[in-house]
Amino acid sequence: MAFGYFLIASGSLQGVPRWSHAFDALTHPGIGGLGVFTLASLGVALAFHPVQFSVVQFFEGYWGKGDLAQRFRIQRIRKYQELYDELEDRRTEAADLLQLIDGITGRRARDVRTMLTSLAEEAERLIESSFPRAKEEIMPTRLGNVMRRFERQAGEQYGIDAPSVFAHIMLVAPPDHAAYVNDQRSQLDLAIRMSFTSVLACVMAVAFLWRHGPWLLIALVPYLMAYLSYRGAVVLARQYATAVNTVVDLDRFLLYERLRLKPAESTQEEREVNERLMRLLQHSTHVDISYSVPDTAGP
Repeated sequence: MAFGYFLIASGSLQGVPRWSHAFDALTHPGIGGLGVFTLASLGVALAFHPVQFSVVQFFEGYWGKGDLAQRFRIQRIRKYQELYDELEDRRTEAADLLQLIDGITGRRARDVRTMLTSLAEEAERLIESSFPRAKEEIMPTRLGNVMRRFERQAGEQYGIDAPSVFAHIMLVAPPDHAAYVNDQRSQLDLAIRMSFTSVLACVMAVAFLWRHGPWLLIALVPYLMAYLSYRGAVVLARQYATAVNTVVDLDRFLLYERLRLKPAESTQEEREVNERLMRLLQHSTHVDISYSVPDTAGP
């Protein structure tokens, strides 16, 4: 809102921007200007809150079923699939070359071995942290790929489908665990909101300044803010995913207890029960699960 107010106060819609007037209006808004600015900011915040989830989904790469949106989405998915293949090839080639020079001594061999190890490790890191495990699940954005990777991974080792049960786990988790996850999610939402509003500010700057030559370069400021906020959101998405994985690891037994499931004696038995539980929680009516009935008999 401050950026938009600054552009309007500069008079750029009517003619050449007068930045001294804009700075004066921003530093000395007066009671009327301050009231208008406060109400406008509150209105934007209230209008944005209901669409927060939709904005996050848009940044993840869910763009609707329109022909243009789907063509662009497919193009972006193919780009990330090509990058995934390139990283896989780089990792494989580096590993093969390391085997070929295994046992060779000398400074040059050590330098080559260090370089190949670095290439393999970096390719491994990018694949493991930035892409889903299955190539066909790749999304059209960086954020979407990170979220898809970890929403599939959380609880997988226990036979748990995290998107189906995570709300249940959060309801039974200890308050400090729930607060930890909510804090990570709030930081992620804040970064995405910052990126989105910076994009809007960039569009506004272009609309106001496109007729004023070099002054159009001011639009690069919100554009850079949008880019940095988005990259920050990708990093925060990994931290949020770590929080989700941690809570699933620690608090899944609380969920089993509240659902009155019989305690599993091994991870194999837990996976077998969860295979049926996931279908039950996805509203399948053809699943049978045995419950552990509490002993209510008196002494």
